Amino acid sequence: VQLGVRMSTLFAKAGDPSVAKATLRSVDRTGVEGIPDRNLAEAAIAELDGDTEAVARNLTKEVAEQSQNTPRALIDLIELSYAERRALSPDVPDLTASYELENRGTSLGADLRKAEVMALALTGSFDAAFHKATKLEEGDGPLMTLLAENADDVTFLKYALIFAEESGATRAAQVGDLVARRLLDLGFAEQAEMLLRKMSLEPQNQERRMMSAEAHLQLDHPQRALVELMGLEGQQADRMRAEALWRNKEYERASEYMMSAEDLNGAARG
Repeated sequence: VQLGVRMSTLFAKAGDPSVAKATLRSVDRTGVEGIPDRNLAEAAIAELDGDTEAVARNLTKEVAEQSQNTPRALIDLIELSYAERRALSPDVPDLTASYELENRGTSLGADLRKAEVMALALTGSFDAAFHKATKLEEGDGPLMTLLAENADDVTFLKYALIFAEESGATRAAQVGDLVARRLLDLGFAEQAEMLLRKMSLEPQNQERRMMSAEAHLQLDHPQRALVELMGLEGQQADRMRAEALWRNKEYERASEYMMSAEDLNGAARG
């Protein structure tokens, strides 16, 4: 009763599910109910088994019990929700804020502050999340990821345009691809290209080079688009090459790439 649950958790985190489960069964055989840390042991075993539903269920139970483990369980639950893109209860940010206030001077304080920002973003409160994030020294990768994935267009642009302008190479590398893709889809090619320039356009990163070529086409820079497309294969690359050549009035070469991209009508026009 005193050590079994903690031992089970340690075995689970050490990657030994069979011993972790056996240790927990030995605790069950005592018949004692309400043993502390039981939910955390169950969550650790479920995580090892890849059962994220069970992990979330046990962490939620631990949070509801308001034990000494609740702050850590809350952080783990929010991080799992982010990784799995799970919905969070609307009261989770406020709960996290209250525990952050209690633990501000402890080692959990920084983790709780980051978790609160993530929880606000997961519940769609992006303005509040960015307000909180300005007080953090750590990167805002998860926040910008959720913004690009879930925010409405106006909210996204409110922060993404600033991010494209002010972010350095390190911040851009965290989420730049995702933000640049949505900027391109919304027609903000100049800001997307600005962000892409801050990231490495190494030859093997084909997706990033394709986005850069697309941005140059939107900005009517066909020659620079052709440079980015050098060595890239596939119908999408051929379609963009054809468009760039068409803008250069090289209609015959454009028609050849349109044929490769199976755009027969475009090839005929060429």
